[in-house]
Amino acid sequence: MTFLNFILAACFSTLLFQSLTVHAQAEESTDDSSKLEEIRVLGGSAEEISTPLAPQRVSKERMEQFKYTDVNRALKQVSGVYVREEDGQGLRPNIGLRGTNPDRSKKITLMEDGILIGPAPYSAPAAYYTPNMNHIEALEVYKGFSAVPYGPNSVGGAINYVTHSIPSVLTRKLDFSASSFNTQNYKAGIGGQSGDLGYLVEGSYLKTDGFKELDGGGNTGFKHNDIGVALRYQLKSDRPQYLTARLGYSDENSNETYVGLSEDDFLANPNRRYASTAWDDMRWIHHKYQLEHTLQLSDVSFLKTSVYYHQFHRSWYRLDSFAGTNAPSLRNTLLDPTANAVYYKILSGQADSSTAGGGGAGNLFIRNNDRKYLSQGVQTKYNLMTTTGAFKHDIEAGLRVHNDWIDRDHTYDTVQMLNGSLANTATGRQVAERNKDQTVASTLSFQDNISYEQWVFTLVARAEAAKVEHIDHLDASKNASRDDSVFVPGAGALYKITDHFAVRGSVN
Repeated sequence: MTFLNFILAACFSTLLFQSLTVHAQAEESTDDSSKLEEIRVLGGSAEEISTPLAPQRVSKERMEQFKYTDVNRALKQVSGVYVREEDGQGLRPNIGLRGTNPDRSKKITLMEDGILIGPAPYSAPAAYYTPNMNHIEALEVYKGFSAVPYGPNSVGGAINYVTHSIPSVLTRKLDFSASSFNTQNYKAGIGGQSGDLGYLVEGSYLKTDGFKELDGGGNTGFKHNDIGVALRYQLKSDRPQYLTARLGYSDENSNETYVGLSEDDFLANPNRRYASTAWDDMRWIHHKYQLEHTLQLSDVSFLKTSVYYHQFHRSWYRLDSFAGTNAPSLRNTLLDPTANAVYYKILSGQADSSTAGGGGAGNLFIRNNDRKYLSQGVQTKYNLMTTTGAFKHDIEAGLRVHNDWIDRDHTYDTVQMLNGSLANTATGRQVAERNKDQTVASTLSFQDNISYEQWVFTLVARAEAAKVEHIDHLDASKNASRDDSVFVPGAGALYKITDHFAVRGSVN
């Protein structure tokens, strides 16, 4: 049984304004040379000066203006967000909030329309999948205190991708853009309202040949297909009641690698890729099935229940190491190519694998990290607005029961460098790792925004219990399981000095 330590995160004297205002002040020039202008950005939304739990947003207007296809670019507009670029194209984002490690975004909670969207948020939180920005209307970023209601990770925060809403009138759209490196982005959609049924069907195709230069030539880009369907039906009832289904399919094929360059090669051409990475390739498929029921219980309360089922299958075929027992690692080879000259020449395609000696010492292992993921669950939220004397309460209580797993089937092939290109050897495919991690978790959350005159006091808490199991298909002695539970409380206060100016603080 483990418990999280309370984390103090005092956030005082935050200045928030209702309207976004940008002031550019140019420094006076004493000569004819150009000088950069100092730009001060002050602002926020009306919501941000109404409750301590309000997220920061990348708005619909901003998303439409810049037409982002890379979530890294969009999130750089939000303070407190740290993004580490990996492929330069936003395929597998590394996002950190409030100083957390950005590695594969595994220290934050990723959601889509309020539902966990990571391949296996509990069992394997590393996010090799991110929703396609062609179908995203806005982004909501919850940091620190505001992220307490969302799990499993809330130390850093949470990001919610908001998909396009169903239009109330017939709407058609067709969009095409093209740019350098044969980058092409096609988007099409149709939506509207027909009686009690609202609908939205969208599809997109995004591709590029990539900007990296592979020795010997070859594609270093990716292809991404995506289709989504949203249906909303208004049920016959005394109270407003809706049933919404969201279905999605997406796939990707990207010619990406983990292997970098030696320092000298990087300085000569930072976009170069060695011939030994020519076969590196990531392929994945994602399926999304969601069903949501919304019921307005009264004029001041409503209930929303969602059932979700997500499948994700990825296979990353990538250069892993030299096959020889005494061969240097790829990292050490690139750190000191002079001391490891023979292996460096093999890696860069300047020499055949046979130059390293007999026994296949100069051969290469290409590892296939084949992983299947499942994420499924049911969650419900109850909202109530009520008044107790001079205090107004905005209450939300949530419950989620969740199950996810990751099934790993890792193998590797032995290949050789021959005449500047990779070639198969007679050695058959070998098993590296076969195991499974699975988790069953339940989450209970509560928050109450209490308004009194110019004050808003917020109480929030989340309790989680999870059972985690590890099953090794090759070595049963490594099987293990554990039970975890955690309680995360928090409190915040906001004081509205004027309609455009507020101060807030929180602790969690």
